[in-house]
Amino acid sequence: MKPTQPTESNGVFATLPEGVADRLRERFRFYDWHSAEREVRWMCSFDTTEEDVDALVTALREELERKPRGLMCRLREELGRH
Repeated sequence: MKPTQPTESNGVFATLPEGVADRLRERFRFYDWHSAEREVRWMCSFDTTEEDVDALVTALREELERKPRGLMCRLREELGRH
């Protein structure tokens, strides 16, 4: 993960390794900011809790620590879904 813009208020912009945003999006709602660069935008609102932020940070750490899956593993997973 690499921050791409200064964090000055309630938003964080960062680029993520391939696949990380898709896996995080299964549990959290956020948007692509610049999809070709894999840049995402995370925003907090008035009702975002510290627990919400902690949960996202924990999930992000877990995803970043996962070993990248090779093409054959991904193909097997996709074929197994159909």
